[in-house]
Amino acid sequence: MKNQTIKLKCGHEVEVIAIDIRRTYGEILAGSPSFVDNFHVYENLKAPEQWGKRKTVMNQESFNLDLKHFKKYTVYLWLSSNKSIDDPFKKFDGSELVVVWAIDDLFSFSINSLIEEGIEGFDWESYAVNTSI
Repeated sequence: MKNQTIKLKCGHEVEVIAIDIRRTYGEILAGSPSFVDNFHVYENLKAPEQWGKRKTVMNQESFNLDLKHFKKYTVYLWLSSNKSIDDPFKKFDGSELVVVWAIDDLFSFSINSLIEEGIEGFDWESYAVNTSI
């Protein structure tokens, strides 16, 4: 079975390994988020624990600390490529990265459009890390 890939604008082809969508302020039981809450969310934007330790890059527009509130839901997208980054001696088997951004609504998109909008214009070579199998 051939895996589906997405071709980024930079020309790199990546595969979606996993996607996770969570409430951004899932730990707040009542009231409105404060700067302290935003800072806590910002500081804890890591790949979901069940994915293991992965390099994670956030969309700065989604998680700008100058915003009064972040959007309601946080999207975590684990991407992988069978092409390594800056690897002239071919020591690695590929590269990977988790990209994080926020959305307002769970029901107004398709998974394809969500992924395309989330990684549109993403520069894989600047952020991905090499992996070995």
